[in-house]
Amino acid sequence: MIKRLLLVAALAFAPVYALAQSSPDTVIRAFYGWYLPFKGDPINEKKILDFVTADTVQHVKNLFNCGEDDDCYGQNYFTKTQDWDEDDWVKYMRFSAPIYSQDSSALFVTMGSRKEMRTHLLILLEKVEKSWKIRSVTTAN
Repeated sequence: MIKRLLLVAALAFAPVYALAQSSPDTVIRAFYGWYLPFKGDPINEKKILDFVTADTVQHVKNLFNCGEDDDCYGQNYFTKTQDWDEDDWVKYMRFSAPIYSQDSSALFVTMGSRKEMRTHLLILLEKVEKSWKIRSVTTAN
């Protein structure tokens, strides 16, 4: 009986959960919740493709694959900083209302509660099949 009730409840809430998963701010929150505390090299993890377009992942890889004589990218592509406070940024994430245009969306995102460690980003997303994925991240200061 309990199993049946749980199944009915899960089926009833599945459409709501799927809709919430596909909103731009939910994708951004989930991405940074995974990305910021990640230890290692997240850009080479398959999971990044759940949140970021394949073209953007390749672009970021190209930014960091430079030789000794090249002018290498000096900051993190997704944070536009060299350092961050993962706990504070994940906890204090604020979003503007998304702006939609066909299969794309743009949001201003502020992360961090302390002024000296706060970052402001403009994140563009693209609708890929039924999911929103990050297309680009720029500084919005």
